[in-house]
Amino acid sequence: MNTSSKQADPQVVAEWAKGPNEVVRVSLGKYRGQTIVHIRVWYRADDETFRPGRNGISLALAEHARKIRRALRKADEITKIGESERE
Repeated sequence: MNTSSKQADPQVVAEWAKGPNEVVRVSLGKYRGQTIVHIRVWYRADDETFRPGRNGISLALAEHARKIRRALRKADEITKIGESERE
C-alpha cells in the first residue's frame, strides 16, 4: 500500500454534549492536500464507545471558514446571544 496517500486521523478541535448519549464533534483533517473541517454528531454505542452518526458535513476550511464565521455572527445578532452566554 502506498503510505503517502494514507490520511492521518482527524484532530478534534471542539466537542460538546448534545444529549446524554450524543456529542457534537468538530475536527480537522486532510483530503487531497486541503484542510477539511468535519462537523458530526457521535452517539454512544452499546459498548460505551462513541461512534460517528450517519449525518455530518465536511467542508474545505480555506473555502468556507469566513462564510461559517459570518453565518455564526449573523445568528448571534439575530438571536442576541452574546459571548458571555456561550460555553
